[in-house]
Amino acid sequence: MEAGPAPDRFLVGLAALTLLARAAEERPVLWLVDDGQWLDVESGRVLAFVSRRLYADRVGMLVAVREPAPAHAFEQFSEVSVGGLPAEEAG
Repeated sequence: MEAGPAPDRFLVGLAALTLLARAAEERPVLWLVDDGQWLDVESGRVLAFVSRRLYADRVGMLVAVREPAPAHAFEQFSEVSVGGLPAEEAG
């Protein structure tokens, strides 16, 4: 690792999008992000950049976050709340 200027956010997002799109040419891809609440701001922005441009590719994205989720990264995502199982059903 070397010190240097921060990479251009647009280029990093475009590189990630290109990587996913190329992988999806052969078969569908599901991109899973666990513990999304721990993403730093820049990583969240790249993730959001990519998610807004996936409509033409065979790529799905699932981001799991615990509450409270950082609003800056996921405010434009569709949300489904999933709670824990009751103790009886979990047993």
